[in-house]
Amino acid sequence: MTTIYSSKFKKKFDPVIHSTQPAEQSIVTVFLRMIGRDQEEVYDLPKLLPDKINGSEYIPRIIIKDLIISKRIWRIPIGDINVIKGSAPKYNEYLHLISLFNAKKIPRFINIFSFNDNKPRPIDLYNPFSLLSFKKYDKESHIYIEEMLPSPEYIDSFNAKIGHFNQYHYTLSNN
Repeated sequence: MTTIYSSKFKKKFDPVIHSTQPAEQSIVTVFLRMIGRDQEEVYDLPKLLPDKINGSEYIPRIIIKDLIISKRIWRIPIGDINVIKGSAPKYNEYLHLISLFNAKKIPRFINIFSFNDNKPRPIDLYNPFSLLSFKKYDKESHIYIEEMLPSPEYIDSFNAKIGHFNQYHYTLSNN
């Protein structure tokens, strides 16, 4: 299995490859095929996932020159984040989740998914109601949190002062 070394963490990672492709197709093979063929073809690289067996709960962003091969991904036990009990998060539940995410240096805009349900769900951690999406993973032992790229914070229509997009304007009328 391929080992990835992080100079930032001074640690080797044995990534788990999460893909619908056969296991013998390593990320390197898929990447070489991707750059060696016509640009009209679209490839999805397998996701590198942290694995409890290897002792890794985080995989850093993997970049080759200006190409992002893998986004930052965290593996979080569902018991740590499944604290919202009602239909809306209470203030102390929200603070618990925000302090957990801040401690792990998880960015504001993320995608969440599980090993069994790999469809990413976008989340804004500053919106308490978007945290209700964690309840969909009650039956899982853990979930994966992946950084959202590009992050909406770096899109021109995002207004950092007010904390949301300024391209949508709704007016109410009596018609």
